[in-house]
Amino acid sequence: MFLTLLFFVTSLSPVNATVKVDFQSFNDSIRKYKLTNPQKALDFAFEALDASYYASSSPGLAGLYAHIGEILNERGLHAAALSYFQISLETFETIPVSERNLKKVNKPPWVLVNIANIYFSSPIKDYKKSKEYNLEAQENFLLYENEGDKQNGLNTVRGNLALIAIVNKNYDLALKYYLKTFESRKILDKKEDLLYSYSQLINIHLRTGNFFKANEFLGIVKSTRNVIWESYQSKINTLFRSHKLVFSVRVQLNKTNEHRYLEVDYLPFSDEISTSYRWDKKSRSFILKEEVIVAEKYNPDLQSLKIDNQDQKAKIDDMIVEHKSFLSGMSNNTVYYNKSKEKELKMIYEKITSFSQSQYGNIDFLMNISWDSYNTFVSAYDTYHYHTFV
Repeated sequence: MFLTLLFFVTSLSPVNATVKVDFQSFNDSIRKYKLTNPQKALDFAFEALDASYYASSSPGLAGLYAHIGEILNERGLHAAALSYFQISLETFETIPVSERNLKKVNKPPWVLVNIANIYFSSPIKDYKKSKEYNLEAQENFLLYENEGDKQNGLNTVRGNLALIAIVNKNYDLALKYYLKTFESRKILDKKEDLLYSYSQLINIHLRTGNFFKANEFLGIVKSTRNVIWESYQSKINTLFRSHKLVFSVRVQLNKTNEHRYLEVDYLPFSDEISTSYRWDKKSRSFILKEEVIVAEKYNPDLQSLKIDNQDQKAKIDDMIVEHKSFLSGMSNNTVYYNKSKEKELKMIYEKITSFSQSQYGNIDFLMNISWDSYNTFVSAYDTYHYHTFV
């Protein structure tokens, strides 16, 4: 198979002829199997190349070369992947402008991004070339007519340029790229992209060492590695509204090659980082602070209340409905329970009354039951929300 790959890399180049090939069908088949069965995807690709040997340049042919480059790159054949990406660029440039899918761009920017990524992360490593290809991709993304596609492309490039800046220890420049990307993603309002931006921001904060130099971790943590999103949590009550993102950070200990995981909280509103953990010399690990352990004793047992870790997970849309029910009150600096749920509220009151009287024999009757707060929790493993009452 490797000899066959070399044959195609060295022998294929853009041609001008009149043969017509259904590249759409071939590319659809490649997309279908690219991740689940890459060898099958390659078989479709080379079958298409055989059929297109005398075909004229077209967007479909340029896309075909790009697909092969992506598959080879995933399989660690970086040099071969670069060859196919370059042929994809050359093929695109020979397509008449009137026949291109992207008529205003000079080169397909996502192919340029793929090349930049190879120079950044593969053994071929050349950060200067990676930056050059990213900047060229940026120039072409700016020529996109669709604003959403343009911003998605620009955000990817900014993220790549930030990583290059981090390699060069230019953290201020990296932060500028991440903040610009964050502002763009807030407008696009794609939740998964916003979470990715939060992880980028917390990563740059941790890399600068400000968090670890300012607290009890001084001299313990040498550097940070992976930053993994764990959960999003929010709370609304009559006094305040808060939300936070929780991340797991892989840190390298000072004067050793040992690594540990530390859970940190990121507060988007104030752009602050905190943690409920402290360093324990005896166990050489991060453990919960005493005050946190004491405070958690007063928290409800959500599992026994059948709120968290349930087979039937809460839906994000339901949480959005609940949050919207508070908006009117929030504008007047007050929060009230949704009046449209009067029947549900009556049922909740009855349950609270029954529970209180069954648990505490000295209760004669309940005079007032007041809404206290609304809480949400969203992670990759669990999703739930609940109200508390006093």
